[in-house]
Amino acid sequence: MTTAPSLSDYLSFSQLAYDLTEGNLQSIPTPAGFTQSANVNVNRTGLNVVVFTNDLTKQIVIAFRGTDPNSASDLAFDTDIGLGTRPPVFDAAEAFAQSIVAENIQAGYTFCFLGRICGRFGAG
Repeated sequence: MTTAPSLSDYLSFSQLAYDLTEGNLQSIPTPAGFTQSANVNVNRTGLNVVVFTNDLTKQIVIAFRGTDPNSASDLAFDTDIGLGTRPPVFDAAEAFAQSIVAENIQAGYTFCFLGRICGRFGAG
């Protein structure tokens, strides 16, 4: 039986989604056993995501960066969501996650998807 990452690990993955997509130095270590396997920053849609893989436990964590309060486009996406409109970043995020699952599910990997509401200042 595979042990899931701890709550502390999940919080670390969420913070790393900001560190690693904003070009900052990594402020905290990657949780034990995991390596960064992808870092996607698609400016056209606003998608910012980091993928972490543990090949020993066959776990993949996909951590989506949330709102950057200093980004006009992120705030516009939030406004769209509040008005009931699905912003293009949702489609990009869904397609990206589906591609990671499709590439790895036959190998027996399990998946965790993380995202943050209201950016680094909000709920995880």
